[in-house]
Amino acid sequence: MTAKRQPPWPRGSAPAVSADPRGVTLERDGLISRTVLPASPPGVEYAPTPLGRSLQAPIETLTRWAARNHGTIRRARKDFDRASD
Repeated sequence: MTAKRQPPWPRGSAPAVSADPRGVTLERDGLISRTVLPASPPGVEYAPTPLGRSLQAPIETLTRWAARNHGTIRRARKDFDRASD
């Protein structure tokens, strides 16, 4: 038997927008474009805009930094948690 997941909003007050709020924000900020596909059921296609594509290099740089420093960050967290106990 699996437990029922409760929605993250109070009973009877479902959100007015069914789209992922992060997607709406990215679309609003001009980072992605959204196209509704005429299908049954309707589909949605997202694509990066030129502004969104301009984030690729900085995100790749941040990803490489995070990979290089992952061990150091984990050790810092362990040290912090030990000192906080």
